[in-house]
Amino acid sequence: MNTKKVIQFAALALIIFAIISCKKDCNKLTSDNLIGKWVSNKNDTIRFFKRNNINLTDAASGSPGPDSREIEFTYSSNKLYLKDGASITSGELRKLETFNWVEDGQKFNVESRDIFSYRSSNTIPLIFTKQ
Repeated sequence: MNTKKVIQFAALALIIFAIISCKKDCNKLTSDNLIGKWVSNKNDTIRFFKRNNINLTDAASGSPGPDSREIEFTYSSNKLYLKDGASITSGELRKLETFNWVEDGQKFNVESRDIFSYRSSNTIPLIFTKQ
């Protein structure tokens, strides 16, 4: 092998290594990325916070009604889980099937019936932006 080919091969190997490393480490979002106030395109507000080392959210809708309460949440492998409804008695957290990031750590979308299951049977797409 001549020197030029060795340099080209080394550069290609370095690029492939960087891509693999980034895929493994660059998208590691945690529950801490959710901490803060989020407002939807329909004026719904959700606040994610920690109390006594437990991840909580209080869903306070911008719509009329007594919708403010605290719910335990977990975030793992790009999925959001809530402990609400039947999951409170079972102890299992409910996965929000429609949750996904639009912009990592800054904007996500979810359907209203998924995030506000206790008050909504509608399938309204919501986009939440971190404030």
